[in-house]
Amino acid sequence: MTSSTRARTSKVVLSPRADVASTRPFALGASLSCPRIVNVSVIGPQQGWVFRRLDLRRGATIFGSVKDSRRHSGRNALPGNHRHCLGAPLLLTLALMCNSCSSGSPSPSGSIATPPFGASGAPVTTQPTPALPAAVNLAQTSATKIDASPGPDFIILGASYAFVTNVGNGIGRFDLRTGALVDSLEIPGTSCEGLDVGFGSVWSATCSPELARIDETTGRVTLIDLPDRGWDTESSVGAGEGAIWITVGQPNRTLVRVSPTTNAVTGTFPMPTGATAVRAGLGAIWITVPLRNTLLRVNPTDGTVAAQIPVGGGPRFLALGEGAVWVMNQLDGTISRVDPSSNAVVATIDFGERIRGGDVAVGGGSVWVHGSTTLLARIDPATNSITKRYGPQVGSGGVAANDDAVWVTAHDVKTIWRLPVR
Repeated sequence: MTSSTRARTSKVVLSPRADVASTRPFALGASLSCPRIVNVSVIGPQQGWVFRRLDLRRGATIFGSVKDSRRHSGRNALPGNHRHCLGAPLLLTLALMCNSCSSGSPSPSGSIATPPFGASGAPVTTQPTPALPAAVNLAQTSATKIDASPGPDFIILGASYAFVTNVGNGIGRFDLRTGALVDSLEIPGTSCEGLDVGFGSVWSATCSPELARIDETTGRVTLIDLPDRGWDTESSVGAGEGAIWITVGQPNRTLVRVSPTTNAVTGTFPMPTGATAVRAGLGAIWITVPLRNTLLRVNPTDGTVAAQIPVGGGPRFLALGEGAVWVMNQLDGTISRVDPSSNAVVATIDFGERIRGGDVAVGGGSVWVHGSTTLLARIDPATNSITKRYGPQVGSGGVAANDDAVWVTAHDVKTIWRLPVR
């Protein structure tokens, strides 16, 4: 898309109204891409955020929620009163705003508008999306199917075990070679966010809420108090760059730094509203901000934001590897590849569907994406293209990978698959 045809955007913030079903305060922001599609976000002080997509030209509403995946491990969908609080007055306001925008060439139906340049001016891959490969059922592959209850969700791979939330009494440990369940570690308050591994431990936010440190070898659980409350249950902890990192607080977000040596909080740093999932590595702390469609690069020494990188719509989970940051954009169904040397998106991969819940991981020389309709997709970092897709269609879950295998969970059907990557 050239600069002459690039859609203009506007933003609107409305205060709570008496005719809104919810009685709790919330903030509402709408990003308008004239003349057709409007993405509206609603934020509650504890519930997080939800999107309603509006097609103003057809008068249609397409509702979608990044919390509507019915995740287990304490990650619940938004209450119904927050799901239906956008009424006719809002639609009229948005329609009037969109009519005030200057005319331009609309994007083709179903296409994803991607800016041609990253934040630094570096060109972004914008080639036409190739046809996606047909999905292969994992039952027809060499994958091992593992039954797990009550609903396996977030997953991370350590040196000897796969750690999976919502298995048994808390977090299940599975043998990396055989896939056998070794034990289940009880986590007070249950595990509430995506896990990470580092410094000989697995790290998990609990719904209590606290930070849980799990010794990789012994399974011993240590709970660490944090200075604030308020989790985003569609988020993740980051381990790396000398510390453990987690965002807390609602609605104002704070990045907390914890020492893996002393288990003490060594720093707190204010972050933009909506700052969510965290990963650490490649010389920085990386945090997604779904409300702004941005990825933050944060300096690990002083907590300052070094760069705000525009990515796709509704960025949520992210992974580091193959020399890049890979951001899963739930609302427009894309994966943004960010170059840490330029702080810019250098490729955008079309996943082919919007993603509810989902996850992304790097391992075995590939990038792996867990969707909601597509169970698993494999991306080749050399070509920035999806080379394989796997089924069955079983809803959301988590994914993790190493040089030997990729593990993918599906909480709705109480199943984990282990697929060799070589």
